[in-house]
This record gives sequence, C-alpha cells and structure tokens, in this order.
Amino acid sequence: MRKCFGRLLTFEVLKAANKLADDVDMAEVETQAQDYYKKALSIAMKTLELLVADAKEKSIKAISLEATDMGRPLYERFGFVKMNDEMELPEHRVV
Repeated sequence: MRKCFGRLLTFEVLKAANKLADDVDMAEVETQAQDYYKKALSIAMKTLELLVADAKEKSIKAISLEATDMGRPLYERFGFVKMNDEMELPEHRVV
C-alpha cells in the first residue's frame, strides 16, 4: 500500500506542477511517456548501429565520444567502455 500511495502522491504532484485538470488520467500519461522513451531508445540504438557500420566501412578502428550520465547506460549496452570523461567502443567491437 505504501508504494501505491507514493505513486499516487507523485501523480498528484505532477498534476499540480503541470497545472493539469483533475480528470487527466495519469496512468495514461505514464504509458505515453514510456512509449516515447522506448521509441527514443530505439532511435538512439539505430543511430549507433549506423555509426558503427559507417566506421567499419571507413576502416576506423575505434570510436570515442563524450557521454552524459543519462546517456552512459545506452552506450554501455552497446559495448562502449568508460574512459576518463569519454566512452570508447574498443577496436574489437568496431572491426
């Protein structure tokens, strides 16, 4: 019950913060947000696939990029490893 109460409280805070009407179905809003996140993740993964394919075609041996805390899990899932302030896709993952 406590978890459910916390979720309801979160919904009420979101409604108030965004000046939403009382009849707004927050479960539907949450579902739409999750759908949006899944689409964005799919686009990001496809973009990385195209980047790596292009690098292979151009005989590039490794890829490095800067990553925010929010983006880091995506890159790690793709095979990038953390370096100081960057992420790198090691040579064996590109070639």
